[in-house]
Amino acid sequence: MICMQDSKRTVMIVSSSRAERGLLHPVALELVKYGNVKVEWGLITPSDAATVLSQFIALLDLFKPDIIVVPTDRWEIVYVAAYAFHHDYFTVHFHAGNNPANHPDDINRRVISSFSHIMLSNMPEHKENLVKQGEEPSRIHVVGSTAFDHIELDDTVTPKEAFNLVILHPSPLSRMDTIHDLGFTIEAILESESKYKSTVWIYPNHDANYDIIEKYLDNLRPNGQFFKYRNLPRAQYFSLLKNCSCAIGNSSSFYYEMPILDKRKKLVQIGERNRGLVVPKTVTGGSKRIAKLLATIALNDEVLRKKWVRQPETFLPHA
Repeated sequence: MICMQDSKRTVMIVSSSRAERGLLHPVALELVKYGNVKVEWGLITPSDAATVLSQFIALLDLFKPDIIVVPTDRWEIVYVAAYAFHHDYFTVHFHAGNNPANHPDDINRRVISSFSHIMLSNMPEHKENLVKQGEEPSRIHVVGSTAFDHIELDDTVTPKEAFNLVILHPSPLSRMDTIHDLGFTIEAILESESKYKSTVWIYPNHDANYDIIEKYLDNLRPNGQFFKYRNLPRAQYFSLLKNCSCAIGNSSSFYYEMPILDKRKKLVQIGERNRGLVVPKTVTGGSKRIAKLLATIALNDEVLRKKWVRQPETFLPHA
């Protein structure tokens, strides 16, 4: 639904998690530098599908966006992208084509790309993934990473002594696996106590079965050697990531961001989530490239006419 009624185009950035907002905040900061762009945040609270769609439709009515940015790989964004696509809203997928990491979110990411008119990839390898799944190459833009744009380290919550940084996300397909992963995490912390006396534990995201980890953390009391946080500003989190002695868990940031900050970090991988994730070289400065694209890309009916590219090696020939 391309309907710019004045000289400014409205870009609505949809987000349903803290991680997405941290990665997209630098894009918003760059976008406001363009005089022809108005930025709105479309915040979605994950719930059931009907509630997600109700929230999204209300945001559409409120902001009347010309461009909708849909991020990453969460299930609720699948519904958002599908609705936007089928109602002719110009949709842009942020973090498209990331390589598989043995997680159901990989399927969500692929579906979101299918419902998007433009795909923003961090790396050339991610663009290749999209081309292989049938996306038109002209719709895929390699923009680099936004993770380190507009960031300053804030050490106000960083322990002075050597410490563990723990982030354990649930296994969305198995409560039993989540329980096992939690047990292995606790064991890893106990084994490290002789080296690192302090532990900083950040609450999990809200994938299915997160309540197992959350209830455990709720029952732990912070003290001089144990700290827990539900959410942290990016500057504080990056300081923890940079200065921790050991990272324990299964957060993708241990693979993408931590090696950029310090390649010498010790990582204790828990469970199968993100195990074996291959991360090509990260190129920073993505927020400026994305903002320029969103501010200048032509908005016309042609961009809404998306099609699949036939891949002969993946389709059976006609009889």
